Amino acid sequence: WTRVPLIPANSVKTIYVYYGNSAATGQSDASVCPGGIHSGFCTEFFDD
Repeated sequence: WTRVPLIPANSVKTIYVYYGNSAATGQSDASVCPGGIHSGFCTEFFDD
């Protein structure tokens, strides 16, 4: 999960994701996935 506070409309932002740290502990909480888990992925739908 990645929490991104704000990405303004019509902007370009880069989000870096680092992985592969065997010393890191898992922090997953699927209950916060608003659209549910489908095929192993968290889904969220926007209808502006």
